[in-house]
Amino acid sequence: MRFLKFAVLIFSFLIFFSSCNQADNKSKIGILFGTYEAARWDLEKNYLEEKINELGGELITKITEGDELEQFAQATELIESGVDVLIIIAVNGNTAGSIVREAHSKGIKVIAYDKLIQNSEIDFFITFSGERAGELMAEYSINKIPEGNYVLMYGDRTDDNAIKIHNGIKTILQPLIDAKNINIIYEGYTDQWATENATFYTNKIIEFSDTEIDVIIATFNSVTYGAKAAVKKQGLENNILVIGHDPDLEVCQDILNGKEVLAVHKTVKNIAYKTAEIAIQLATNKTIQTTDEIYNGRMDVPSIILDPVVVNKNNIETIIFEEGFINKKDVLNYKPAI
Repeated sequence: MRFLKFAVLIFSFLIFFSSCNQADNKSKIGILFGTYEAARWDLEKNYLEEKINELGGELITKITEGDELEQFAQATELIESGVDVLIIIAVNGNTAGSIVREAHSKGIKVIAYDKLIQNSEIDFFITFSGERAGELMAEYSINKIPEGNYVLMYGDRTDDNAIKIHNGIKTILQPLIDAKNINIIYEGYTDQWATENATFYTNKIIEFSDTEIDVIIATFNSVTYGAKAAVKKQGLENNILVIGHDPDLEVCQDILNGKEVLAVHKTVKNIAYKTAEIAIQLATNKTIQTTDEIYNGRMDVPSIILDPVVVNKNNIETIIFEEGFINKKDVLNYKPAI
């Protein structure tokens, strides 16, 4: 009997230490959010956490709102905690290379998420095709107004996405510009993608332009709403087509009501799940198969580039509501600001 009790005790200890060892062997994945303002980020965090947990890992999250110094401090904290992989949504893609170097000095691999980190040896990059998003915006514009005066308002110049969107727009518009069908009155970048900056720039463009504006391609909701506010203030909302939306409550309501509006969507579940899989593969030293590479000023970074999709009345149920990006009841009950 004493031997049996001793055997049970030993067996219990073995189970305990085995479970501790399994917990210690969990891949620890850190993520740095450079902003958390847009609705997509909370959903993406949840999808990342869900998939990483499913694959036997653990996600540790740090968030800042556009503060580079705070993001670096948060990165240092995650690095010192011993994460295996660091996912970075950089505040500034031009300066976040210092975080990459610090992580690599501790043997930690780095994924740049949806925003390229320039001049650094990042291990992987995953994003949506900014070029394709820009092409979709330009195609929609010329289908509506194939000739006229255009204003092109891009995002923040430190964000590689803004540059890629610029390139996609110009790919479609340039032949029409060369043929003198489209005249570019103004094009430029919008600091921090900020709505107030977009409003200010649009007011000045309208004020100082000696020709009527037909189209403003504003490339993202924060810029689009800023441009729209200025256009409305000038009493020109029926004269100028302003496009460049991601799907939000107002845009989705317009789509359900049959209004003609362009919404270009990045399917967040897709990018989050793929990023989780890549993070676990890097953490466990597995080979990642990809044929895409993007040059960041220092190296050709192994990459996965996903295509955005246009949301319309035929696909909004599956692409937006079933994904959980926006709740349909919230859309139906939404009352736009007057």
